[in-house]
Amino acid sequence: MKRHFSEISGVVSIVALFTFCVYLDLYASEEKLPTPEEIIEKYIEASGGKEAHGKINNRKIEISGKVVPMGIEAKVFIYQERPDKYYILTDLGTMGHERSGSDGKIAWVISPFSGTRIFEGEELANRLLDWAFNGPDGYDTSYKMMKTEGIEEINGKICYKVVKIPAEGSTRITYYDKESYLIVKTIADAKSPQGTFKVESYFEGSQKVNDIIFPHKINIFIMGQAYNELIYDKIELNTEMPEGIFDMPEEIKAIMKKKELDSQTGK
Repeated sequence: MKRHFSEISGVVSIVALFTFCVYLDLYASEEKLPTPEEIIEKYIEASGGKEAHGKINNRKIEISGKVVPMGIEAKVFIYQERPDKYYILTDLGTMGHERSGSDGKIAWVISPFSGTRIFEGEELANRLLDWAFNGPDGYDTSYKMMKTEGIEEINGKICYKVVKIPAEGSTRITYYDKESYLIVKTIADAKSPQGTFKVESYFEGSQKVNDIIFPHKINIFIMGQAYNELIYDKIELNTEMPEGIFDMPEEIKAIMKKKELDSQTGK
């Protein structure tokens, strides 16, 4: 009986020791997680380095796209210039054209789907973050709070999960490849007059232009459903911009003027 009790006690001790070691290992693993700042620093270095990014004053990007639910093929032209000028033209073929832009303070859209309007509130904050010159994950983009939440597998790649909370706008989750430190996936909420939509973007492949790494393809899912397929066809850096490309459209100027008059008359 004593021998049997001794054997049981030995097994319990071994199990307890094993559990304790596993606990310590898990605890140590959590402690070893790099900070968001460390991860972002390595991402900036992996994507070309802060110095190389800083030398870029403007960019023009041509994208072949597809609106999956509608089966519409599209061509997308993005123009950006420091410090925060942004313009995007989307050619939807027979469906017409959609134009959007920002001067870093005002963001607007002229669309055959959502009409002509100026973004406000959280929707404006999200657009300004997305359209920042170096993007929402750039070296000069600041957040109110960031946290490395753990490690997850995304499309076969082990990634660091970093949660970013901006001063204004929606929380953003960015997944960085644990080996290359390039971005594999992002998650963010998109605000619109129709409601809030969860947007997941998956980044595939890479290409180097002027020592800067860009993705080759982005697959976008909205509320879990495939929505956009985007392929980067051409990227030009420090190139000549079309004259007046960042000028405010007359339709947007008219809306701004009406808002100003309404505010003066108390409407």
